[in-house]
Amino acid sequence: MVQMANMEGVKVVGYDSMLSNRPLDAMVMQDSWAVGKLQGEAMVEWLKVHKGGNVEGKVALIMGQPGDSNAIAMSSGALEIIQANPGLELVAEQAHEGWSSEKAMATTEIVLTKFGNGVDAFICNNSGMARGVIAALDAQGLASSDKVFVAGSDADLVNIQFVAQGKQAVEIWKKIVPLAETAAQIAFDLASSPDAAVSDVVKADRVINNGMVDVPTVVTPVVLVTRENVDATVIEGGFYTKEEVYAQ
Repeated sequence: MVQMANMEGVKVVGYDSMLSNRPLDAMVMQDSWAVGKLQGEAMVEWLKVHKGGNVEGKVALIMGQPGDSNAIAMSSGALEIIQANPGLELVAEQAHEGWSSEKAMATTEIVLTKFGNGVDAFICNNSGMARGVIAALDAQGLASSDKVFVAGSDADLVNIQFVAQGKQAVEIWKKIVPLAETAAQIAFDLASSPDAAVSDVVKADRVINNGMVDVPTVVTPVVLVTRENVDATVIEGGFYTKEEVYAQ
């Protein structure tokens, strides 16, 4: 499709997941690197509370689809925080085909067995894999944000419920409306000015090389969701109702 558009001289705007080795004119995406960084920073604060002010412990990074640009970016954001804290031991850094919850559960079971349930934190590239982690923790009586830190991303309803219940420490809410509205506006602006340089039309936050070209990229914000701010974020923001989040 991208090649056909380019052959016809039609500009192409990427949406959310960067296409590799393809001629893109612009890109709109949620800041996946910031997602991982937020997860890592939240983990550091959790460890300080649960480790007497120290940032120490065993951490597992539960990654998504091998080679996926979003999985790579999220993981790199988390790894920056992990590597900046010498008291942290990265005990797993595992990718999972299809972002599979079941495979993430299996990885968690292996890691828990290897370290005698002594893993302090799991940082996950999406909500589904976080559910797999929590299922494995639940089988060991460890599915509590007071016992093990688990971070997800996508803000799926079940995970937001886990956060509200105290089973999961944090989720990342990637607002969909700003992403969609920004992409639509950029597409409209480019179509309205077909002869203008993309750099004159798109106010890029950064330029990302996708393996073929440097792509002007606009990023939309992400939000950390905790048990303390569930009401003020996803509920007040209209993403879920209070009845949905606190359903019994």
